[in-house]
Amino acid sequence: MIRLWYLLVFLFFLTATLSSCLSEDELDFPPEETDTLTVSPSVAIQSLLRSVELGKLTKDEPCIELFFPINLGFSNELTITINNLDGLEEVARSEAPGLHVNGVVFPFTASKVGDVRNIEDEEDLIELLEDCDLLTLRDEFDLFYTQCIDFDYPITMIDKEGSEVQIGSQEEYFAFERLQGFDEQPVFVFPLDVIVFSNDEVVEVTNHFELFEVFDTCERCPQLFFDVDFSGGTRYVFTADFEGIEDLFSYDWFINSDFIETDGVGVNGDNQLAETFEPGEYEICIKAETPDCVAGVEYCEFIEVEDPCPELSFAVEQLNNFTYKFTANFELKDQLVYVWSVFRLDDLIFEEVEEQGGDNILEFQFEPGEYSVCIFTETPDCPDGTEFCEEIIIP
Repeated sequence: MIRLWYLLVFLFFLTATLSSCLSEDELDFPPEETDTLTVSPSVAIQSLLRSVELGKLTKDEPCIELFFPINLGFSNELTITINNLDGLEEVARSEAPGLHVNGVVFPFTASKVGDVRNIEDEEDLIELLEDCDLLTLRDEFDLFYTQCIDFDYPITMIDKEGSEVQIGSQEEYFAFERLQGFDEQPVFVFPLDVIVFSNDEVVEVTNHFELFEVFDTCERCPQLFFDVDFSGGTRYVFTADFEGIEDLFSYDWFINSDFIETDGVGVNGDNQLAETFEPGEYEICIKAETPDCVAGVEYCEFIEVEDPCPELSFAVEQLNNFTYKFTANFELKDQLVYVWSVFRLDDLIFEEVEEQGGDNILEFQFEPGEYSVCIFTETPDCPDGTEFCEEIIIP
């Protein structure tokens, strides 16, 4: 086994050496640049290679297209030139703790669905990964921290200003991340002592590649998801739809953090939640816990429920001391049937139906007193009706 490992390493070095000896013409770089290539440490390039190894970058309709050559830096300070996606896939498959990619030469060129970009630095590369929903260190760490791993504290992290901050507990970590912003990539000072729950052991991690390897030993929490369907009025139907739903014993639905019901195969659920809402904003969530996901996982979406009733209005014009003209001016006035009503105090004294295509006008002669003039309509989405009124006082 040891001989096989050394043989593989030797072959990999041989391939790398041959690649690194390509001519300047083959690299298509100006001569003065080939001698001054600077490898920038990069965690994002490791994330990109993990996506390549998982088959998430393919030649058939890729979200990301890389323009080769690309120069990669290895943990043994070797720099090699990759000329095509096949070469990148080979690198991704061949990495090991003693020999792995830990940097890249910026800039290089890539495109997201035809949007060609110059990748100038780590921030650009992270943005490219995020735009194609590929996992970054931030994403993977959030999946497994407190679910599969914890740290043997204290640890040291780097904040946005580049200063070292010592973290002594989970509480201090989350306080640190709140200040930094949970969208920021975590920056660790190695080595780290990582507690792996499944093995009940502490592993010393000396670089990001080893941290990713720890992630690979973790069982992932289910990746929850549901579709949102508007079924008219203020009624919505939410349908859970995610990989492994048939194997998940149960999960719970929540609206604005209030528990609604338990769903899933364990309770003979239908994987749906149907609700009728009042107008407003709501957060809909599904949450689940499993033996490998003891802290739980959730997926949420916000919906904005609009009032399904049409907004009515009319303009008021005084023609003389006692006669007024009312002109409907709301958006759907020509598509709806609505009713003009005149009230003196609370007594209905006049009513007229405005049919579709009518003139949308009411002229009315009042006597001295206090009146309310209203328009009212009902629609299938607004079965209880809605109205708009104006007060008229005739001295």
